Amino acid sequence: MLFTVTSFRRLICNAGFRVDSIQCFGPPIADLTSSQSGLLPVVDRLAFRLAQLWKGFFGYQILIEATRPDSVDTLMANTFVNLRTPPAA
Repeated sequence: MLFTVTSFRRLICNAGFRVDSIQCFGPPIADLTSSQSGLLPVVDRLAFRLAQLWKGFFGYQILIEATRPDSVDTLMANTFVNLRTPPAA
């Protein structure tokens, strides 16, 4: 699936997570070619910086750090809810 920064954040938040940080990375330009040009590392660093500054436009990969604010007891109760109720006849 393809996500924008906004849609990926919305997906994580709707799943009950709290977003702690979002980082975007530029495309690996230097790795896409076998050329040994001295310009490619410069362009690679520039793409990385642009992805940091303008995530929605230059971001190639998205990394979201998130935490689940629920307690362990709440997660266990929600996970095993089907095991506690007998099946309907």
